[in-house]
Order: sequence, then structure tokens, then C-alpha cells
Amino acid sequence: GSVAEKVDFAGYEHGRVNGCVWNDIDNNGAWDPKETTLSNSLVKIKRIGLGLGEPFEKETMTDEKGCYEFPHLWYGTYLVNEEVGEGWVQTAPDRSQVEFTSTPNNPPFNFKYFAWIWSGRQFGEANFGNYQTPVVLPIDTEAEVDTDDNNQG
Repeated sequence: GSVAEKVDFAGYEHGRVNGCVWNDIDNNGAWDPKETTLSNSLVKIKRIGLGLGEPFEKETMTDEKGCYEFPHLWYGTYLVNEEVGEGWVQTAPDRSQVEFTSTPNNPPFNFKYFAWIWSGRQFGEANFGNYQTPVVLPIDTEAEVDTDDNNQG
């Protein structure tokens, strides 16, 4: 057998993955018309398994419109996930469509997409929903309580 010195992938069109991150204000996991996107959210992509090109991991921030894109992807399987900021909980994507894990740095859930890319494949709408958890103020149990029963001040 001989070894090919040069492989020509004439006609191969790079694929891409894109989506947006939105503020899921009603915490229902669905992107409703009243909900806006979140800029400056960190989204990561990593090629896993077999594929063409060098192994890699990349990350990007969502733009002013709350969207991101990973262009120029070679054939392969990719894992796309979002790093959820402190005080936020990820509500989407739907668990039935993605892998589920829990990590110490991202409790309690971190949902992610698996994207299969081939020539010209556009994996769009890899969207992430986030709910901002309410701030709970501690109750001061040491506070003085007025126990003046005779209303004398």
C-alpha cells in the first residue's frame, strides 16, 4: 500500500454553529417574544470524536444582539455549551435534546448541544436560555425589637 501525500478536499464547504443567549424572565425554558437576548455571555465549542482538521476548543462572547457564531468548521462532532454566570440558572436547551451534566462550577445544570458538521452544514439556533435567580436578603435575627407593651416609647 502507498500513502497519499496530499489529500484534496475540493468542493468542501466549511460548516458553522450559531445561536443566541436569552433572558428567560419567566423561567419556562421557552424563548417568548417579550424576552430579550443577553450580550457578553460566554459560549464554548469543542470538537469531540472523529473529524477533519486539528483538534480544538474555541470560545466566544455573545455580541450586542446576544448572538454568537463559530464559522469555518471542519467535518466532525462538536460539543457546544454555555458558561452560566453567577446568579443565573440555565433553563434551555430542553433536556430531551441535549446531554445533561452537573458540575461544581456550574450547578445545578449545564445543558449542551451536540452538533454534527459536514460539508456546508449549518447548525443554527443552538440557543441558550438563562433565568436570573432572585436575590434573597438574609434576615437579621439580632435586630432590636420594640417590646414596649404600654406604648410609652
